[in-house]
Amino acid sequence: MNQPAPDTGDEHDDSLDIAVVGMAGRFPGARDVGEFWSNLKAGVCSDTRFSDEELAARGVPADVRGHEDFVASGYLLEDSERFDAAFFGYSPREAEIMDPQHRVLLECAWSALESSGHAPDRFDGPIGVYAGAGNNTYLLFNVATQPDAERLLGDKQTVIGNRSDFVSSRISYKLGLRGPSVNVQSACSTSLVAVAEACQSLLAFQCDMALAGGVAVDATRRDGYLFRQDGILSPDGYCRTFDARARGTVGGEGAGMVVLKRLGDALADDDHIHAVIKGTALNNDGSRRAGFSAPGAATQAEVIATALANADVDPGSIGYVELHGTATNLGDPIEFSALTSAFAGLPAHGCALGSVKSNIGHLDSAAGVAGLIKTVLAVEHGQIPPSLHFEEPNPRLGMDGSPFYVNTRLRDWPQGDGPRRAGVSSFGLGGTNAHVVLEQAPPRPRPEEPSEPGREELLVLSARSPEALESATDRLQEHLRAHPDTDLRDMAFTLRQRKAFPHRRMVVCSSTEEALGALDARDDGRLLSALAPETAHRPVGFVFTGFGSQYPGMARGLYAREAVFKEAVDECAALLEPLLGQDVREHMFAGDDAAAPPSPDFRRMLEQPARGRAPVDRPLLGYPAVFALEYALVRLWDSWGVAPEAMIGHSLGEYVAACAAGVFSLPDALRLVVERARLIEQQPEGAMLAVPLSEEAAQRHTGDEVGLAAVNGPRNCVLSGTVEGIEKAAADLEQAGTPGRRLNTRFAFHSPAMDAVVEPYARLVRSVELHPPERPFVSNTTGTWITGEQAVDPDYWARHMRLTVRFSDGLRTLWSVPDIVVAEVGPAPTLTPDVLQHPAAAATDRVVVPSLPNTFLGGSDRAAMLGAAGRLWLAGRELPSPPRGSARRVPLPAYPFERRRYWLEPGRRDGLRDRSVQERVGSPDDWFHAPSWRRLPPAPAADAGRLAAQRWLVFADDTGLGSALAERLAHTGAAVRTVRAGDGWSRDREDSYVLDPARPEHFTRLAESLRAEGAVPERVVHCWSVGADAGRAADPAQVQDLLDRAFTSLVHWTQACADELMAGPQRWDVVSSEVHPVLGDEPLCPPKAAVQGICKVAVQEYPSLECVHLDVRTDGPAGPPELAGRLLDHLAHPPQEPVLALRGRHLWAQGYEPVELRGGTAPPVRRDGVYLVTGGLGKIGLLMAGALAEQERVHLVLLGRRGLPPREEWDDPALPGPTASAVRAVRGIEELGSTVTVVAADVGDLAAVRAVRERVSRELGPVNGILHCAGTTGQDAHRTITELGPQECAWHFGPKLHGARVLHEVFAGQRLDFAVISSSVASILGGLGFAAYAAANAALDAFAQRHHGPEQPWTSVNWEAWLFAREEGRARTDLGAAVRELALAPEEGRRVFDRLLRSAPMPQVAVSTGDLAARVRLWADPVADAPAPVRLHERPQLRNPYVAPAGATEERIARIWQELLGVESVGVHDNFFELGGSSLLGLQVVHRLRQELAVAVPLTIVYEGPTVRTLGELVDGRGEER
Repeated sequence: MNQPAPDTGDEHDDSLDIAVVGMAGRFPGARDVGEFWSNLKAGVCSDTRFSDEELAARGVPADVRGHEDFVASGYLLEDSERFDAAFFGYSPREAEIMDPQHRVLLECAWSALESSGHAPDRFDGPIGVYAGAGNNTYLLFNVATQPDAERLLGDKQTVIGNRSDFVSSRISYKLGLRGPSVNVQSACSTSLVAVAEACQSLLAFQCDMALAGGVAVDATRRDGYLFRQDGILSPDGYCRTFDARARGTVGGEGAGMVVLKRLGDALADDDHIHAVIKGTALNNDGSRRAGFSAPGAATQAEVIATALANADVDPGSIGYVELHGTATNLGDPIEFSALTSAFAGLPAHGCALGSVKSNIGHLDSAAGVAGLIKTVLAVEHGQIPPSLHFEEPNPRLGMDGSPFYVNTRLRDWPQGDGPRRAGVSSFGLGGTNAHVVLEQAPPRPRPEEPSEPGREELLVLSARSPEALESATDRLQEHLRAHPDTDLRDMAFTLRQRKAFPHRRMVVCSSTEEALGALDARDDGRLLSALAPETAHRPVGFVFTGFGSQYPGMARGLYAREAVFKEAVDECAALLEPLLGQDVREHMFAGDDAAAPPSPDFRRMLEQPARGRAPVDRPLLGYPAVFALEYALVRLWDSWGVAPEAMIGHSLGEYVAACAAGVFSLPDALRLVVERARLIEQQPEGAMLAVPLSEEAAQRHTGDEVGLAAVNGPRNCVLSGTVEGIEKAAADLEQAGTPGRRLNTRFAFHSPAMDAVVEPYARLVRSVELHPPERPFVSNTTGTWITGEQAVDPDYWARHMRLTVRFSDGLRTLWSVPDIVVAEVGPAPTLTPDVLQHPAAAATDRVVVPSLPNTFLGGSDRAAMLGAAGRLWLAGRELPSPPRGSARRVPLPAYPFERRRYWLEPGRRDGLRDRSVQERVGSPDDWFHAPSWRRLPPAPAADAGRLAAQRWLVFADDTGLGSALAERLAHTGAAVRTVRAGDGWSRDREDSYVLDPARPEHFTRLAESLRAEGAVPERVVHCWSVGADAGRAADPAQVQDLLDRAFTSLVHWTQACADELMAGPQRWDVVSSEVHPVLGDEPLCPPKAAVQGICKVAVQEYPSLECVHLDVRTDGPAGPPELAGRLLDHLAHPPQEPVLALRGRHLWAQGYEPVELRGGTAPPVRRDGVYLVTGGLGKIGLLMAGALAEQERVHLVLLGRRGLPPREEWDDPALPGPTASAVRAVRGIEELGSTVTVVAADVGDLAAVRAVRERVSRELGPVNGILHCAGTTGQDAHRTITELGPQECAWHFGPKLHGARVLHEVFAGQRLDFAVISSSVASILGGLGFAAYAAANAALDAFAQRHHGPEQPWTSVNWEAWLFAREEGRARTDLGAAVRELALAPEEGRRVFDRLLRSAPMPQVAVSTGDLAARVRLWADPVADAPAPVRLHERPQLRNPYVAPAGATEERIARIWQELLGVESVGVHDNFFELGGSSLLGLQVVHRLRQELAVAVPLTIVYEGPTVRTLGELVDGRGEER
């Protein structure tokens, strides 16, 4: 038998062949391709027969079920209603309105890529997607039959989730694929057409890898069907392709995907090649047929012949054809006629035929790929599965004498004179035909490699949950048991290519049998598991050991097996030989294997080490040997992808760190190490003693003959000196009950004995070129980061050998690096205990890994390195990857999705909540809004009886409006009390009070008085924001007085009556003037606009409160009595809108309308322009500054309260994270060619900002534009109203309102090209804990409205929330689910900012990625119309186990959570926010608790107790207090 020539690699570089390198599928009766192949070989028909009870439950009418032609059969996809929504980042709501076909194919695409051994984020090239889906019956029968179908069908997410247009692009989006993403729709031939199109895309180099396939999921397949004589469906539920009894097909469900690459690329990448696509062809039947749905024999023959021609293969070499094979009276004869035409002239019965439809039915859009996968498997394994239900050929075919026979048994398919070849046909309703020619993959013998029996490998697994990790382990275990011949190298390499998830597991093993044993045992210590921390990057620090850790034979295994390590050692040895006169390797790797025993040697561990007699125990050979080994380890780690971001060395180890940091060249470093050792060996004999003492205690034993050589830990020091001195110290310690341990050395390192060599060594170092470090490392002499000056100072290196090694201080410095993990680099893990036990490690997760094994415990060098690499990965590092050598990708079990049921039953409400306010709308062009006002119809006359029935409290202003209103209310018979602002507390009448707006205790006294007299108001009218104050907003004291009256007074009133607000209803009508520009001619007073913040947020934090903000004009003809009469009509009725304005006799309601930005095409950024950015070192300020610098070369002045450290300190690795981030951003701006001046100043300080302007004008020129981004951000800056005090308010009003006032005053009279203020959408929406923040931003909005003009076009931008994803991630819980999906990513904010700069300036522009009007409505009454979901979803995978609630309070809280979150089985330790809770839902929880438990719980209680148990304890505590 002739064998194909082995592949040589280069011959396929220009090939037009396409390799099938990965496959995934789910089919009737088969959860994956492996089960599919087993079923095919066994001749399994995967149909499902339905019982009458099942059909009745599905709503199939009795008369249909009882019909004689009813067929109760179908080919169903198991778990098609289930989906791992969390894996792909979908909410339950998104998942249950999404077409199941999208969901199934998305999982299939992931599995297919995993089967190929390629992860999307690691693949270097574009990956295309070509796919299609079948008819979407879920939309028709499930989504569209919901009671709220009209809303659902118009919802953007429903459209995206159900249109077949998005099936491919959804895969591209979720998997991050950048190649062509094309939806294919050609009915039954969809998926094979997708394969053909993907092949062409690969050959056109539009992509370097492609996913191709299709899906069909149709719930109506579960209803059975009626057979009709003139139809295409089978009368008995079986598909009898080409059989004499064939009368039709049967529909089925399934999905399949293949991964394709150009053959040359697949060979070069060592992919597993299942088969090769030699050629494809597509055509259409056109009009040469009986009808649109009828097939055409001639065109089918043409497409087969074209594919064979494109493949350049002889039809006679085709051993098998997978038929379209619908088993219809019309289709089968036409298809067979086409085959005989295309294969005319071939010998009889030489080619087998079959159809997968006989096994799994007709899968519609997935039919073609199902046939392709079957045929690929047959070509790969050399077996042809049986085609079922065939007994004798259809006489209309004329099969006798043809080249074909229907294969009815599992038949071996041996390789003949050439590779196995096959064809696959798929013909679509509508006439689109596809044919693919397959060939057996070329043989690929492995390249010759040295035999390495027992070579260890690192196997890694990861998953999103502990349960999925166990399932993944089970799958790999089962796979190895079924395939014990799996090559360990291939398996390790393939697993390394997969995406890493938080739950991780690793094992180092030397054989498949050993791997299987570890997977079986799970808990014997070989299989290590961990939950990787949620951090984007973990820096690694190297700790280099010093002299004394060496031994003969150290790292011999690495030298023998790791090429990079060997090359580095050889390089060092070559440089050392002329310096030493001998080959250091002879001594490094001397001795026998006993130097590193394969198993623990406990006797050696307990013995006191003998005085070293080996050559490497002498400094002259030991120093360079240790250096060479550690330098080679650095190189080896680097080749595995691990480069240190911080380093520390112990004594000699610091030389390795310095060399790795670029201070010394390698030749110079080796020369210094040798000469240092030579000088030391010339000194008298000495000794060293390790003592368990603190540094202070150890110093008591030092003197002229003994020095403190090292401080290794809080109670771990080393004394060094003359033999006599050390013996005396040892005796003294022994007598004191503190014995020491003599070290294995005859020299007194780092002691007075070294004084004589300091100067000679300094002269030597002066002959060497030194460089500042390129990587940070810690100095032994200072215990902190070495400076550039120290590193290039020869005297530093000379003193280094004499001074104390401050290793403990150095470890404290190393551990200060956030999230650091540590690797010890040295002959043995001698320093690992000190590093682990250091007190500074207590604040970390203590990840310290040795590079080489313990000489007592044994184990191979490679196993130790792999174990260290694996433990770094467990701790959150990217997986270190050893060179793959000849390893190849192999098929391994795919990720075990944790599917849950997401399914809307037809015609039944499933509790879909309207969360459209949390969803994005349109493109960035649709995100801009401007304030607008609409006139309301007149209110009916006041109902005096309603007014009289309530208790009133009126905060009366100085204009008389409040007093007039109180008087009118009193005339109705109402109980009215008034409060006036003054300098102190008084009660001048029984119903009249005076108090200081800035004194919270006055409001407490007022509330206590009202409580004592039973006069706590049901209605509050606050008029302290009324007055002619627009001219009083310049002086800081006046501004503060206005803020106290408008904003602070309401804060204090809220705090004083918090219990009443939590327990019962209250309505506020907050009356102001000079706040809103409705008609455009009103005078405005920005400080008074702060009242909007408290009005919006108070109703959110106290849901029982109603609040209406009403702005009036006091400069019109109507006096206070007339205005009071108009207000009375408003007060007598329920509020129409939360924000109103009374202008004349008309009432206006505020809204926000989408606005189209208009303007020029170029942003007004001048070349060499000067731009001031306040808050310039914050994330937003830096982003906007960078945006300016990307437009033009500019001069940027970044103003911040703290500034940056001096530039010479910018490389200090100990810089706080935000400072380091700002430094990187500034450098990035400067790299663009712009200049950056950083100034530390408070923008609210008038003198400081004036000084800044003078300096900038003098050094750079006049300021051309201002970006006012100053503000206090971060979670701690936002406090609930009950927590607000003067300091918390000043955090926001200082930089924002006072800062804007100062900028306006300092730059008055100067023309600015733009003046953009960063306000927030919070001034429009409010937000929990945002009272002061929203108020300050509302004042900014009013400031811009007042001062906007042609000379200074002040524009207030109400920014959407920002999400700096690198640090926060879109899944971050503390941002809140209600905001998270709407938040702007930095690149989006940058584009929006560019649009704003290009447009004509407007006084105020709101940026909202969601429907702003809907968001305003929701936040104005956040607990209204919030029905609980009827359908409860399974409890998600949490880090804590489920524990049932205990007691009435816990059970009530758990029930409330279940109803609001739509989650079943809420446990007492489940975190509210991990269950999907948001600030809005938290507010509803508080409201429900107040209503159902009658307990006055504060808003923050959900944050203080985010679990059922802690919340229950807090609630019970509040009840006891009450």
